[in-house]
Amino acid sequence: MTLNNQKEQFSSAYAQAVASVAGLKISKCEVDDDSIDITIERSGGLAERLDIQLKCTASSIPVSGDLSFPLKLKNYEDLSRVTIMPRILVVLFVPKDSQDWMKITEEQALIRHSAWWVDLKDSPSTDNDTSVTVTIPRDNLFRPEILTKLLDETRNQFTPA
Repeated sequence: MTLNNQKEQFSSAYAQAVASVAGLKISKCEVDDDSIDITIERSGGLAERLDIQLKCTASSIPVSGDLSFPLKLKNYEDLSRVTIMPRILVVLFVPKDSQDWMKITEEQALIRHSAWWVDLKDSPSTDNDTSVTVTIPRDNLFRPEILTKLLDETRNQFTPA
């Protein structure tokens, strides 16, 4: 398996773990022609959904300040357009050596490092023709409470006040 395939599978497993802790369902898109890798949804009620583009990088995490990630232009354009269902980009940062991505003992399974998310909806168009470096706020750590909050915001868009 190539390193890129390992990263793809690891980022998907990471998202699965976060969604599972939040009590949410996850489904993988069979065809990624719209820059959507997975959809996370809540059961029952309005069955709110959130579409996610997953990325994984061995880039260094800055000691302070926001993070940045070079995103292919097609992904940037797909994620920045207005859609009915919200979309976010989730970038998992991992160590360079895949053997350092996890440490497992009898007491714990430790994943290194973490993932951050960003909503690119309504981002400005660009003159770049291959990629766009996106800024990911450091506070946007991808965790179970965030998924619940994002789904709540989706519900609020479609329910009368």
